[in-house]
Amino acid sequence: MEERRGSSRIPLHLQVALLQKKTDQQIEILRGNINGGGIGGYTRDTVQPEDEISIHIAFPQRGGEAASETITGKTVWAHRDGNFNGFGISFSQFTSDTHPHLNTYLQYAAQFE
Repeated sequence: MEERRGSSRIPLHLQVALLQKKTDQQIEILRGNINGGGIGGYTRDTVQPEDEISIHIAFPQRGGEAASETITGKTVWAHRDGNFNGFGISFSQFTSDTHPHLNTYLQYAAQFE
C-alpha cells in the first residue's frame, strides 16, 4: 500500500476509547497510531467515512491519579483490509491549550521516533 500520510505517526501506547456519536457504539482499536492531526488504526468494528467520533484518552500519571482528555473528530477514510477495517480520524480541534496532556505526550513520544 502506498504511504499517503503527510506527517509521521506515533504508535499508540495509551488507553483510548472511541465512541461513534450517532450510534454510541464503541470502536476497539487494534494497532493504533496518533499524531497532532488525528488517530488511525485497525478495528473489527464497522467504521464509515464522515462518522463523528468522540475520542477519550487516558494518560498514566506517576502518582497514580487519573488524567484524561476527550477530543472530537471525524472519520476521513475507512477501508476493508483483510479481516480488519482500517480507519483514519482527523481531530476537529487540537491545540496545546485545549489538550495539554495529549500535546505533552506527542512531544515526548516524538523524541523516540
